[in-house]
Amino acid sequence: STQSTWGTIVNEAPLNALANKWFAFTKDLDRRSQDDAEAKYEEFLGELEFFEFAVTQTHARVSSAMNDAEAFKKLEKDLERRTEESGNKIAELKQSLVKERHLRKCREEYDSIADSVLVHNDRKTLTMEIARLQEEIAAEHQEKTRQDKLLELRNKQFKLLLTSIEDLEEELSVTPYFLFRFLCVFWLYQYF
Repeated sequence: STQSTWGTIVNEAPLNALANKWFAFTKDLDRRSQDDAEAKYEEFLGELEFFEFAVTQTHARVSSAMNDAEAFKKLEKDLERRTEESGNKIAELKQSLVKERHLRKCREEYDSIADSVLVHNDRKTLTMEIARLQEEIAAEHQEKTRQDKLLELRNKQFKLLLTSIEDLEEELSVTPYFLFRFLCVFWLYQYF
């Protein structure tokens, strides 16, 4: 993969120029003097070293870029993993929040019910109050029954008195004033 990358990264123009110089040097080698050939050869070696230096720098840059790309890929994968973990954590926290809201609502309802229950008496006190009220109702009922019987008895006595008065009135032919006094005395005698 490095060699295929080099073709796209290395500028081929200096390489072609260097190759042309080599071919030109070797082509005219027979016609040149030894000193001239050695000077041209030294010049060619200098250009070759310069080209090798440029290639080495390019290689170092490519290697650094590839290392950076690998590091970037690792960083990208790490960020994706962290993002996914954060998303999962957020989803868990949302569920936890929903549960906590539900629990808080239940607690508030419980507190409200507990407060309303505290307003009322406890079961023992309430049972005693109900028993006392039932006793009062029974006593009132007995008193009402006793008063109803007494009223009925008084009613019967009054009717008997009226009947007796009518009978006496017929027998004695008494004046109404005398009858009125008799009734008043009889009535006072009965109730006092």
